[in-house]
Amino acid sequence: MTFCNGPVAWSSRVQKTIALSTVEAEYMALTESVKEVKWIRQLLMDLGRNQVTPTPLFSDNQGAAFLTKNPQHHRRTKHIDIRYHFIRTEQEEGVVSVECTPYDKQPADMLTKALSGPRHLK
Repeated sequence: MTFCNGPVAWSSRVQKTIALSTVEAEYMALTESVKEVKWIRQLLMDLGRNQVTPTPLFSDNQGAAFLTKNPQHHRRTKHIDIRYHFIRTEQEEGVVSVECTPYDKQPADMLTKALSGPRHLK
């Protein structure tokens, strides 16, 4: 998470539950990110910096981003625990806005994948 182009929060850890698909794993990670966003928004409000626009939340998984906007339960997603659907409520209330980012535009890839010279310099 960044604020004024500087990192203010980050996390890298093993998920506590087993996901049956990458969509489910990303969806659960997005939900954890929303919790962090809510905490930081509350901190900013306590400091007198109210944020009226939704906080953009970027995902490199189109399925997970679509799942946050689609309130229907499908055959492939009906097993996801209801606590992870918290993200839908926060999106409807304007706290966050989940957007899909192409995998080649992810800044975290620099730390996890071998990049070519020109991409590394970006």
